Amino acid sequence: MRKLIIVALILVLVVGVYWRMRAKPRPLSMAYVGEPSITLWATTAQVRQSIGEVHWGYPVEVLKRIGGQTQVRTVDGLVGWMDGHALLERASWDLEARLIAQAHTMPVQGTGRTKVFTNVRLEAGREAPRIYQLPGGVPVVVLGRAVADAPQATSATPGSKDESPKREDWLLISTPGANPGTRVGAPTGGASSDSQQANQDYLVTGNSAAQKPAGNSPGQAIPPLAGWVIGRFIDLDLPDTVRDYATSAGMRPVAWFVLNRVATPSGDKPEYLVAGAHGGEGQACDFSLLRAYTWGAKRQRYETAFVESDLCGYLPVRLDKQIASGDPEFRFNNMEENGVREDRVYTMHQTVVRRVHEAQPAKSSVPAKRITNPKSGGR
Repeated sequence: MRKLIIVALILVLVVGVYWRMRAKPRPLSMAYVGEPSITLWATTAQVRQSIGEVHWGYPVEVLKRIGGQTQVRTVDGLVGWMDGHALLERASWDLEARLIAQAHTMPVQGTGRTKVFTNVRLEAGREAPRIYQLPGGVPVVVLGRAVADAPQATSATPGSKDESPKREDWLLISTPGANPGTRVGAPTGGASSDSQQANQDYLVTGNSAAQKPAGNSPGQAIPPLAGWVIGRFIDLDLPDTVRDYATSAGMRPVAWFVLNRVATPSGDKPEYLVAGAHGGEGQACDFSLLRAYTWGAKRQRYETAFVESDLCGYLPVRLDKQIASGDPEFRFNNMEENGVREDRVYTMHQTVVRRVHEAQPAKSSVPAKRITNPKSGGR
């Protein structure tokens, strides 16, 4: 009897060692969660049990794919099934990291808010990979503009005269905190380093202990990101008075800036520059109109101090101050009549805006719309 007990104990010990040291299923690839919140399920059956939850940016190992469902393993060893369409491949995740780094170095072209649920994509166009969906009312920073083909409605009369593809505006935006130097969960090397970093920075709930970074509540906080959105889904935060002036002039604002601030008895009054266009979206130029609004001390109201039309300007508009006088200065690329893009420079002295004709043309900068594909560094 004693021998049988010893043999049984040895068998149990061997099975235990084998169970602990058995090889884990080798992952097919590394991926990242591309939705604010995704449930992990025990099986793919219609009646199934929830075993946990993962959130945007969390790295997972892809183990198996069945139809639209994907089996994943978290850094804590939790294995479950989730919707495969909610995953970002490693290449897309790396591309987003580079896009954030680019966006961080670009001059701001205005601020605004999302009007409705808005898909953020890696490139301008509805077929580009989606990296996130912003809810309405989220503050964003506008960095650039591009155009892309819009979906074509099925024509009831084939062979109609107007068969040209429709174009729509796209804006390059970033959310608050999109700083590559402090971005959490950004790819830094192999899968192990990704997993270790993300396990510290993102929340995972399930059978393991949850870790919650400060200010990143599931379903509430918006992660630091940058990408392209449909332009008409963004409402620029123009001051009401300036918005009314632009609307009465038939101007569709594309970008806006604070050029200067003047002291008044009631406090400092900002003075604005607005870039826009007449007509609908999809135009080749980023803007065709410039208007400057300054504060009139005599009438105690904003006045239109400068108007220039017939432009073919391209973002970004870059603000600066003249070294000698300290007067505000702005410049941008414009397509001239000879078909060449040249850098135009303007200054504002008090309430007078005038163009400065430089002795030597400044080197043309690359407009924001040309960075739609950070993999190639531009088009």
